[in-house]
Amino acid sequence: MLLSALVTYLILGPYLVSIGRVEYSQNPQELYNNMLFSFSISPAMGMLILGGFCLSALALVSKRILRKEGEEGGGEELGYLSLYKALWGRIIGSRRLALLVLGPVILLIAASYMLNPFHPLPRWFSLIFAIYSCFLASFLEVVILTKMAGETGMSMGVTGIVLYDLPAFLAGYRSYTGYIAAGYFRPSPWAAPSMTGLLRYRKEVGLGPWDIVKAKLMAWIPTFIIGAATTIALWRLVGFGNERMPAAGLLQGSIYVRMLATGSMRGTVDPSLFLAGGIIGAALEVLTPLSMTGLAMGMILPPGYAVPIAIGGVVRLLTDRRMGKDYGQSFSRILRKNFPSSVSL
Repeated sequence: MLLSALVTYLILGPYLVSIGRVEYSQNPQELYNNMLFSFSISPAMGMLILGGFCLSALALVSKRILRKEGEEGGGEELGYLSLYKALWGRIIGSRRLALLVLGPVILLIAASYMLNPFHPLPRWFSLIFAIYSCFLASFLEVVILTKMAGETGMSMGVTGIVLYDLPAFLAGYRSYTGYIAAGYFRPSPWAAPSMTGLLRYRKEVGLGPWDIVKAKLMAWIPTFIIGAATTIALWRLVGFGNERMPAAGLLQGSIYVRMLATGSMRGTVDPSLFLAGGIIGAALEVLTPLSMTGLAMGMILPPGYAVPIAIGGVVRLLTDRRMGKDYGQSFSRILRKNFPSSVSL
């Protein structure tokens, strides 16, 4: 990720400005937004979304070649197809789980048809969009966000622009209602990355499901209250969208909303860069130690984010080498042994 960020902002950025591909600005935040929406979002989204399909295709091809040569596959296939089969195999294999998952999904699809949030487009478009969102787009987003969280310790919802909003934009929809309502007609992708760490704690420390629920509530409620109060206070005292409070997400959102409202294609994905990013990212992940998720995050994160995260990765590498990769697990075992009554807390 650090390598990708340095190449993007120290080499590609100045070159793209010099040839007029990216508009220059003395405001670093505005220059970052120009860079993101004029260039880097396309190959980055290709790596995050299309790269998984390329990895799946490479896994299938290598599996067939090894079969013809009479060799073993050398491990389980981890492409989109195998993950999708594992997901729905687990859901359908349990009557209770199937009811819990398919019940809300059916209600979402029915509501999308009856309410038709993409009016004046026909109802069948809202119906197809809801089916696509529930059964394909949400799966891809969950996999991407979980991989982001696992590799970089953070995640961001920029993939939603390509997975959800761009199909509606290309279908000719230009109003606000559908884009605002679409978020309510698809499963939330943020549950999986946030639950992954707690499930690890459950395995290592011995937490029960109710302990995880209490932990989520204890963390979420005060975080929401403090975050909302702080955001409102900073908005009133400092404001957003300036050098003191750049608010990267809001600035990106403003450009994106203007694109949808005006019908301008500025900020949408360049097909050639998107395709190249997916192919190159998958090839690098297969042939080198590089991670295409890290490469993509380095291209779309501001440098102020990428550098501190990279420093944290170096610290983690040093502690793993000095104390061992099982240091965290050892700490969990010590906690469980010496403080059994505090495990739930």
